[in-house]
Amino acid sequence: MFDGEELEALALGASMVSAWADSELAGAAERALAKVDAVLPDRLRGRWDKETFLAPDFFIPPETLRGMSQLRKAIDHHLMVRMVYVREDGTRSERVVWPLGLVFWGMKWTLGAWCELRGEFRTFRLDRIQSLELLPSRFPMMQGRRFKDYVAYAKGEGVSHGNKKSC
Repeated sequence: MFDGEELEALALGASMVSAWADSELAGAAERALAKVDAVLPDRLRGRWDKETFLAPDFFIPPETLRGMSQLRKAIDHHLMVRMVYVREDGTRSERVVWPLGLVFWGMKWTLGAWCELRGEFRTFRLDRIQSLELLPSRFPMMQGRRFKDYVAYAKGEGVSHGNKKSC
């Protein structure tokens, strides 16, 4: 059974998902907590109602979550995505990518993807995606082009330190 700190960790995690993810994941987090609460002994039930932690869902610009639901679907079904992306310098480009995974950096979400134009991994900020379209074409899951390969690449390129290659 969970102890008090484990329940607080679950509640905080669910609160963060509710605030910083799309509405489908937010709803799933709330349903998961309700299921956990339903099977807890009386002494632990409602433990997350203490309100000692908060991940607020206000002051989050709507573009922060732009396209997240569609991208999650594309990732789950290995669907290629065509998108219009605006780089930091304002340059717009259209790309076809293999969406591999989403990464949360505290205030921004990024998409880790294989970029067909560049022929290598690239990182795209969700708030800079102007439009996206899920294509009927599926991409293969292959050695060297999986999300874990992207993560290893990103660590080597210093993505976490702001030296990332983005399109």
